[in-house]
Amino acid sequence: MPDRCYMCAAEATTREHAPPRSFFPSGFRDGLVTVPSCPRHNNDNSADVEYVRNVIVGAYPVNEVGLSLLAKTQRSFDRSPALFVQTYRESWPVLTPEGQSVISRLDMARFDSVMAAIACALYHKDEGKQYDGKWGIFSPSLYSSKALLSGGIDDWERFRKVLAMVTFSLLPTPQPSVFKYSAWKEGDSRLIYEFEFYEGFVVNALALPAGFNSSAGLGGVRAEE
Repeated sequence: MPDRCYMCAAEATTREHAPPRSFFPSGFRDGLVTVPSCPRHNNDNSADVEYVRNVIVGAYPVNEVGLSLLAKTQRSFDRSPALFVQTYRESWPVLTPEGQSVISRLDMARFDSVMAAIACALYHKDEGKQYDGKWGIFSPSLYSSKALLSGGIDDWERFRKVLAMVTFSLLPTPQPSVFKYSAWKEGDSRLIYEFEFYEGFVVNALALPAGFNSSAGLGGVRAEE
C-alpha cells in the first residue's frame, strides 16, 4: 500500500522535511526529519517558507547558526525586491538599550501556515498518522504593537505565562542548534508542541479539535535587531 501524505490523503510521491530544509544551513543537514508528502504539500521551496525563515533569522535572539543564514536572506531579497517590501512594508525604527533596532508587522497567516505544517509533519512522525484537527499557533517571541510601540502590557502576557509553566518533554532532533522541539501530551487529544529555532525563537503549536473555528495566533509585530 503506498504511503499517504502527512497533510492529506493523497498518495505520497516525495518527502517533506520538518522543518523545511531551507531552515538548515550547509553543514547542518545530516539526518533531517522527513515525512511522506504529495507535491502540493511539499513546502521546501515555497514563498511562505522563505518568508518565515527570513523573519526568524532576522529576529532577536538567535544563535550564530541562525545569523549565518542572514547572508542567504539578503540574497533572497536581492533576487526579489518584492519579497523585501512584503517583509518590511510596515516597519518602525526604535532605540533599545542595545542600540538601534527595527520592529515590523508580521503576516500571521503565512507564519501560522508554515508552523502548522511543521506541527502536522512532526505529529505524523511521532504518531504514525495524519493529524485531522487544527493547530493554534502562538509565539512567545512575538509581541503586539501595543507592547512594542506604546509600552503597554501585551494582551497575550497571561497566556505566555501559562505556557511557561507547562512541563514539556524534549524529543530527539538531529540538528538541535537549528531546531529542537518538546511536547506536552495528556490523553489522545490534548497536545502542545514547543518549537525552538536557532536556540532562541520559540513557537507553540496547540492541537485543536476538528471543527474548531478560532486560533491562538498572535497578530502583531516582531522585534528585530
